[in-house]
Amino acid sequence: IKSSAASDVYKRQTFEENIMTDKDNVKKQYENYKKQLDKINDRYSETYVKPETDMPDSLGLKTVDYKMPSEDELRKKAETALEADRQSAISKIGKETEEKIKKQSALKEQAFAEAAKRLLDIDSEREQAVREVKNDALARNIARSSIASEGVRETEERAAALRRDAQAERDGTAEAIDREIEALKKQASDSLSQTEKNFLSRLEAETEKLREKALEEKTEAEKYNNTVAEKEAEYEKALEERREELERREWERLARLAEIKNRQGESALKSMKQKEILSATKEFFDGLSPADALSLFLSDTGMQSVLGEDYVWFLNYLQTRKNG
Repeated sequence: IKSSAASDVYKRQTFEENIMTDKDNVKKQYENYKKQLDKINDRYSETYVKPETDMPDSLGLKTVDYKMPSEDELRKKAETALEADRQSAISKIGKETEEKIKKQSALKEQAFAEAAKRLLDIDSEREQAVREVKNDALARNIARSSIASEGVRETEERAAALRRDAQAERDGTAEAIDREIEALKKQASDSLSQTEKNFLSRLEAETEKLREKALEEKTEAEKYNNTVAEKEAEYEKALEERREELERREWERLARLAEIKNRQGESALKSMKQKEILSATKEFFDGLSPADALSLFLSDTGMQSVLGEDYVWFLNYLQTRKNG
């Protein structure tokens, strides 16, 4: 039962959709029929009808508005493209130099630390040596003699000489390290100068490259705009020719109508027009079902004006067709 009900609903929906489709088709056919009547009226009009080309006024092609960048703009663009590499090179030089200087400074601190320890050891050894000299003098009972004094003096002098040597070695190492640090700074300065020279050289090359590219784009834009202008000119020429052709046909139409009117009279001209209207009307309504044709004909109050004397005849024709 449910399946049967669903089938009935589907059939009803399909039927309603078909009705809507048929109505849309009839509406489109009716609009085309009215347009055909307008064309017949225009064809038999004895007044000048300005021709319509059914062509747009132009192709509507858009030109390219290309502005050649200035030298400053090109250079700034080149700088932007190269700046990251430049900063990377500068940063690398700075970091490498800083690391090397840190190592040298550490070596200098190490030299001072070792020298300080050495001096302490010398002082300790001196004190030990002086005590031994004095103790030996006491043991020999010559503590107040010149021999004892000479022994202490010699010990002090040896210690002083060792201190001078240690300090000289420390100061020499420090001076060598300072010279190395200055050399590293100069090397870094030279590297930075070379980096700047390389940057300026690359900047000129990159600016020239961008300039050439911009000139190519300008040439392409001009070429494209010229093509657009040529196409629009050709189209305008074709449009003008089409207008002239339609203009000629319109005057020829008026001339033919005038000739028919002069030879056969105005009634013959009206008869020819009415035959075409009746033929177009019959062709349209014959394409509909008899019932729809009669219903639509009666609903259009303008049909009597369209058919004139043929209105009654055509109404009888549709009624006879419907009644079968």
